[in-house]
Amino acid sequence: MIERKRYVTMKGHRGGLAVYVNERCSVDEFLDDLELTLADKSVENGRAVPITFFFGRRYVDEGVVTAVESIVARHDSFSFNGYDSECLTKDEAKALYGERTFHYFGGTARSGHVVDVEGSIVVIGDINPGAVVHATGSIYCLGALRGTVHAGKGGNQQAVIAASILQPKWISISDFVYEDPDDAPVKALEMGCAFVGDTGVEFSRLQTVPLARMDQFAIDSERG
Repeated sequence: MIERKRYVTMKGHRGGLAVYVNERCSVDEFLDDLELTLADKSVENGRAVPITFFFGRRYVDEGVVTAVESIVARHDSFSFNGYDSECLTKDEAKALYGERTFHYFGGTARSGHVVDVEGSIVVIGDINPGAVVHATGSIYCLGALRGTVHAGKGGNQQAVIAASILQPKWISISDFVYEDPDDAPVKALEMGCAFVGDTGVEFSRLQTVPLARMDQFAIDSERG
């Protein structure tokens, strides 16, 4: 007798059963094998054992989930307990990784330039007065920052703004906008950094920025 080819692997654990689905077989192949496997393992008058399915890098749509649920429902010994898949749709990937993207802008952002990105950005040049840079993450300027900048757009209070010369015309992080009580322009700060502190947007030299904020640069760099 020829042994049938297996496309699902069943393993027991404390919370029930885990079924691992072959990533390369067709949907019909693993559904047929699942039906036969559950029939072999069924026990009459037994307690329904919850099954969690693991699809690996296989894309799972609603139709596949419905088919799996239907097969499990036909066997009283088992119950469907959900599934896990490492595969994301394009929209899911954008939603999950959009804020984690690292962008680069080469050259000087001049008056009239508007740069708006999801994620963090490094400007390899100056940000001149009249230029606008928005980011959902952090903003790093390797030159002089004298334009309008808004980091953490969308509510990210961990974002930072750093520049070789930090003297923004207008600056905001998350929902916090820096407003000088004397309505005076921001003083130029060499190797400066802005971050959200106890009083709102605060400025400091990079050497004295709280460690938690300095770590954000490392996190952003890893994402790049």
